[in-house]
Amino acid sequence: MKENKKELEESLLGIEHLLEQSTARKNDLLKEKQETEKILEDMCKPKITEKAIGLIEERIDYAIEHYDFSDSDNYEFELEINYDNTISLNHIELNDRESLVEAILESVMESFNVIKTDENTESDFQSSLNQLI
Repeated sequence: MKENKKELEESLLGIEHLLEQSTARKNDLLKEKQETEKILEDMCKPKITEKAIGLIEERIDYAIEHYDFSDSDNYEFELEINYDNTISLNHIELNDRESLVEAILESVMESFNVIKTDENTESDFQSSLNQLI
């Protein structure tokens, strides 16, 4: 009986050791998978030069600078009366984000020769753009 118990304990230790090794290997494979997915994702991204990025930054800055943030119809806001009978702005939200995004996009597009793409690529881009909005 004692031998069986000892054998079972040793067997159990062996199984636990194998499980630890399997878990470590699984974690290594998951990490390698994530790294490979990231490399593939980066490979599929369109290439852009630093000069183009600088130009995009300038155009975004220009569009924001010339956007009419003073139009109160673009905002939803809540006022509150404080205990000392003063009125303060409690919450403000820009309602017309689409207009701002459109102004920025138009400004950026002015700097580039936009190439028409097939419908699938364009719908993928549009869905990505919609996620930003």
